[in-house]
Amino acid sequence: MSGLDIFLILAIVAMTVVGATMGFGRAALTALALFGSLWAASASLPTVAGVVHIQSSGAANQGDVFAMLCLAFGSVAVVVAKYVHGSLGIHAGMFDAFLGLCAGVAIGMMVAHGVVRTMTIADPDGQGEGGQVASGSVSHEMLEFTSFHSVMDTVTGAGTYRRSLPNVGG
Repeated sequence: MSGLDIFLILAIVAMTVVGATMGFGRAALTALALFGSLWAASASLPTVAGVVHIQSSGAANQGDVFAMLCLAFGSVAVVVAKYVHGSLGIHAGMFDAFLGLCAGVAIGMMVAHGVVRTMTIADPDGQGEGGQVASGSVSHEMLEFTSFHSVMDTVTGAGTYRRSLPNVGG
């Protein structure tokens, strides 16, 4: 287990505690908003990375731009989720903290995915940071979600519909 794996586990645990503290409604809305922000960052990466040049290396530039997009979209997503929750007032009664804890796990996994995705985009050859992600058990799981997909394939029988992440570095 590498230092990256320990960092990712601590990040997931921290987000789980934050989710339990926020409660179900706000944590669920935050999870949905963060999912949308990760999707938006991935979708807008090729266009934005072509315009914004932070580093001379193309892959490192894409990694930095992806990290900035995740932070920007994620910040907006958290604020929007807070205000939407304030207007909706979703509450799960006595199960609010427990369901918030479950949503917090999803938030932590999205944060961890954003971190390892940034590292692999910045190093598509796998010689540095990408190799560290590939060699770690937790970091590789947070990138590919192989165990999750294996369980879902077993439960649903939908093994032929698995998607793969495009290699955007390079």
